[in-house]
Amino acid sequence: AGDDIILSIAQHLQTTFRNQDIIGRFGGDEFIIFVNDIPSISWLCEKIQSLLICSVTTEIACSNSIGIAMYPQDANNLETLIQYADKALYQAKKQKGTYSFYQK
Repeated sequence: AGDDIILSIAQHLQTTFRNQDIIGRFGGDEFIIFVNDIPSISWLCEKIQSLLICSVTTEIACSNSIGIAMYPQDANNLETLIQYADKALYQAKKQKGTYSFYQK
């Protein structure tokens, strides 16, 4: 069932985001998305909100925690941006099934 969940999430990410956005599996059950030229924060929050509950089948559903870091507001290089998104992710995981923006 784990592989089915990972595949379902990957497919949901592809249909939620645009072709120009970069989506990848970061490890295990973690994905990373690089979204360029965000039209607005509300647009981004709408996309993220749709990812919080992912129904795989009628018997299986998973909740997702999401960490967000913004370029250049939070960091101006890729390594730090990923590190800050990871910190935001762990803040979101404390509440389960939510998302969190990196806060300095």
